[in-house]
Amino acid sequence: GKIGEDVISDATREKSARAEKMLMERLSEFSEVINPTSEAYQETLDHDFQWRQIPSNYDDILLYDLQWIRTCDAVYMLDDYHSSDGATAELSYACATGKRICFQDEGDARSYLGIHFIRKVCMTEPYCSDKRPWNKVRDEYVEKKIDNTWLPIE
Repeated sequence: GKIGEDVISDATREKSARAEKMLMERLSEFSEVINPTSEAYQETLDHDFQWRQIPSNYDDILLYDLQWIRTCDAVYMLDDYHSSDGATAELSYACATGKRICFQDEGDARSYLGIHFIRKVCMTEPYCSDKRPWNKVRDEYVEKKIDNTWLPIE
């Protein structure tokens, strides 16, 4: 989601903490959730890049985030990720490297699945050779996958 602040606001920390809690409740005990607004993450970032002393060092911060994403199996996109260049770059990286992508917003999840169907599934599997209209096949694909991609925070 959008962070984009030199000093992370309480609202941003709360938003991320709610997502972290939901993910921890839904994941097995063998999973770890990395919350980029947590104090532990921020301290590691500060140690590695002294970003609190040099807040304009955005290139290194984004690269650091991508290195963390590289170690992950999945990413979770908050509903405000569209308004963050960093979050959209992280999403692009996660897609390009085959990570599982989950969304807080149902519309974002459905859009992603529709695009995924066209780019990945339709081009590599016999879905498009089906005699039914491709958009009907796409919609069925989205409905079949939505529960694994849309994870609302309750």
